[in-house]
Amino acid sequence: MRIAIFGTGSIGLGYAAMLSKAGHDPVLFSLSGKSGKDLYGKTIKASGGLEHSFTCDVTDDMQEALTGADACIIATTANSHASIMDQLAVHLDSTQRVLVSAELSLSGDYLAAALAKAGKTTSILALGTTILTGRRKQSAEVNIGILRKECKAAIILADDHPTEFDFWRGLFGNVIQEAPSRLWVLFSNLNPTIHAGNALCNFTRIENGEDWSN
Repeated sequence: MRIAIFGTGSIGLGYAAMLSKAGHDPVLFSLSGKSGKDLYGKTIKASGGLEHSFTCDVTDDMQEALTGADACIIATTANSHASIMDQLAVHLDSTQRVLVSAELSLSGDYLAAALAKAGKTTSILALGTTILTGRRKQSAEVNIGILRKECKAAIILADDHPTEFDFWRGLFGNVIQEAPSRLWVLFSNLNPTIHAGNALCNFTRIENGEDWSN
């Protein structure tokens, strides 16, 4: 299948590597165009938790990214979700599924509301965390740290159940598990809390621009 991935950071490249290795056709979308410019025409190399080298289409045109795509994955940082979803409401076809990875601030519901305003509806699955962790290295390289054994998810629209889980498990395997509730997904994502604590205790490292794990 052709899968549009919104985001060209470590998570986006990691998902592209997973899908490419499984025989699918990922296309990477860069919202600003800046982070994707080093990927055009390049062989992308994944190392660490998953070893794979591949090439794929890269674009900063959302309509181009979605053309022919069976589904799309939102794999940007949370502060880009609104911009991505506002564009999706314009360009998304109702047959194209959406995976939000990972969701923060009920952004899946934001997308559902934006689509409804545009007179559209589609299947949206929200993940409580990412399926993998990673760090994008220089230009077209990503080091994948952890491939999670379980990742809880919730469906935004109840009518989508259970075929939505079957679809995404067909791409990523049984790592995607149903969460106890919709709100469970929201409150299970500890990244904002943990990163805030790490930042509070490391102001001098941030101010000095030191190279540290966060």
